[in-house]
Amino acid sequence: AAPQYHFYDGVVLDQYGVPAGRRVGAEERARLAREHAAAKRLMLRKLTRDIHDFLAKVRRAMRPRRAARARVLRRVRRLADGLWGGEARLRCYGSCLTGLDLPSSDVDIVVEGLGVPLRGSGGGG
Repeated sequence: AAPQYHFYDGVVLDQYGVPAGRRVGAEERARLAREHAAAKRLMLRKLTRDIHDFLAKVRRAMRPRRAARARVLRRVRRLADGLWGGEARLRCYGSCLTGLDLPSSDVDIVVEGLGVPLRGSGGGG
C-alpha cells in the first residue's frame, strides 16, 4: 500500500508520525509512532471536551430563548385562531424544529390549512 502522509503543526508526517523524508531506525520509528499516537489522542480528548463545553454553553443560553419562543408561538396561534377561526395550523420548521438552533437563530413558521392556493399552483392569483 502507498504510504499515507498528513500535515501536522507545519510538518508533513508519514503514517507513523515521522517527518517525511527523514530516515530513522525501527526503534526510533516506534517511539515516534507512540508519541504521535499519544498526541492525536490528546488532541481528540481536547476537541471532545471543547465540543461538550460549547454544547453546554449553547444549552444554557437557549433555555430562556426557547421558553420565550414558546410564548410567542402560543400568542401567534391565538391570533391565527382569531383571524381564521381555528382553520389555520402553525408549524415550526428549520433549526428550531430540529433543535439545532443557536441564540442568533430566527424562528421559521408556516401557516397551513387555509385552503388558499399558492401562486403558480394553477389556482389563479
